[in-house]
Amino acid sequence: TPPASVTPLPVPPPAATPQADEPDALDAASLSQVTADFLRNSPVLGLQGRPVQRTSDVTQFMDPDAVAVATLAADLARLGVPEAHRTGLRDALQQLALQIEAGRPEWYRIRVAVEGSMAHADLARRLVPVLLPWFDRAA
Repeated sequence: TPPASVTPLPVPPPAATPQADEPDALDAASLSQVTADFLRNSPVLGLQGRPVQRTSDVTQFMDPDAVAVATLAADLARLGVPEAHRTGLRDALQQLALQIEAGRPEWYRIRVAVEGSMAHADLARRLVPVLLPWFDRAA
């Protein structure tokens, strides 16, 4: 039993369930209009996206694998490659990107790029999956 000073909270009545013969509160057209108004007036859901334009997105390559390899060549510092190793590795990756773009990567170029990347885990983790499909083509 509750103490005398505590007043129980009122219990709301159960929600009424619509009967089968009652008309819908909103027909399909009204519901569609309410939804469109909500989406248009919502500060978040009404946002319209615009294409991102960056000068860094410009590349000479069309092949996605060549783009990936060239991007890795440009991002060596971010990937933790020491300054002393960047020049040779960047050249090897750029030459490989050119050959991939042409559809004829040489096994030698793939091997040099993979060997150079294996000393740098972040680079190797990104480069090797890109090159796997090219192994059979170049071998």
